[in-house]
Amino acid sequence: MSKYNAALLYFILSAGAMRCLAALPPDFTATHRIEYNGLRTGIAEVSWEIDRDGTYEYESSSWNTGLISLFRNKRRQESSLGSIGPDGIRPRVYRYQLTGGRQERHAELIFDWKNKLVENRVDGTPWEMQIPHGTVDKLSVQIAMMQELGEGKTDFRFPVADGGKLKTYRFKVIGRETIDGQAGRFDTIKVQRLREDNRADTILWCAPSLSYLPVRILRREEDEDEYRSDLESYSESLVVHGKTTRAWNEP
Repeated sequence: MSKYNAALLYFILSAGAMRCLAALPPDFTATHRIEYNGLRTGIAEVSWEIDRDGTYEYESSSWNTGLISLFRNKRRQESSLGSIGPDGIRPRVYRYQLTGGRQERHAELIFDWKNKLVENRVDGTPWEMQIPHGTVDKLSVQIAMMQELGEGKTDFRFPVADGGKLKTYRFKVIGRETIDGQAGRFDTIKVQRLREDNRADTILWCAPSLSYLPVRILRREEDEDEYRSDLESYSESLVVHGKTTRAWNEP
């Protein structure tokens, strides 16, 4: 390869990486109120950090609050570490820990991108599975979704290493809606997450003015139970200043 072609390739890759980073949210923290069938059961905190070289760390913690914490005091902690580049989000390590209940659970996923493998270490039992290009974990998929919305996508999907299996998470924009909550009023993009059988199980309301952070998430189980989270607080860094958001049209 000539020096000119090598320099051109480097420029193209660098430009691609910069576009990927530009569509990502800045460093932020946020807290959400968690409800189960209309009853407040807990709180969740998330934090996202990304370096200039594309290395990221995303963490989520949730725990029970109020009266329910006297009877059930579970705590969930998740983290995803990896990097962002022209190929998108590439997790390196995903960790999950559930404590405080009768059944505790510990999981760690190690991503080997050279060999396109992920090693699952669940409760001390390791095994490997093949992964395709673009695979993310259960936590970083939310950042990937925010990135796609920031790029104007309205229908997209990701392969997700989830529970020792490779699943497909599909997201589709289904409209717009104004949401009122404790954190304020937000014009949102309403996004539906479709399962592999194309049944909707989760709806997310994402605010363009907060770099497409979900300000509300509603999940319905097959037994009609509902889990809902609503944004309570967020860092000022998320707020989009002096920038016109995309003109989304309802389908």
